[in-house]
Amino acid sequence: MLEFQSPHSADLMAYWQKARSGRAMPATEDFFDHVPAALAPLLILFECTNADLIMRYVGTMVVERWGQNMTGESWPRHNSHLNASHLLANFALLQAQPCAAHALSAFVTCAGRNLSIETVSFPLSVREGRPPRIISGTFTLEALGHNEHSQGWMPPRAIRWIDVGFGIPATLPKTP
Repeated sequence: MLEFQSPHSADLMAYWQKARSGRAMPATEDFFDHVPAALAPLLILFECTNADLIMRYVGTMVVERWGQNMTGESWPRHNSHLNASHLLANFALLQAQPCAAHALSAFVTCAGRNLSIETVSFPLSVREGRPPRIISGTFTLEALGHNEHSQGWMPPRAIRWIDVGFGIPATLPKTP
């Protein structure tokens, strides 16, 4: 049995499973056509292009948490402490298997607090010729204060694969 710390993680997994309609993974369009209103503000859509991860959609609550909108920008360039090749390798395995990834990490707020975050990532299918896409739900486990936002993200302290019906990769996820 899967254990998540945020109920949103379980909701995202259930929605992703429903949206795939018997396929290995849902199409990007199918996923976004009916995404639950409670989840949409907490999602990030990544596009894997030329050894980079571009954020194509960043939900409003994520923008608020970050204190800025980074839609269209590079995730690794905004997080230079990450090992981008490890992150890209993990996302490639999500697409190839397909499976999901679960991570627990933290971020530091402008008030100096360390807050925990749970992230669940799933592959999405794309039209031929389009770069691979990953949808990630990112859920804080403690409440942000008024006008409080992130000032720095820390790499995951725990990361694991989740079997969504096709098994999981033989190798463990790489720490980004």
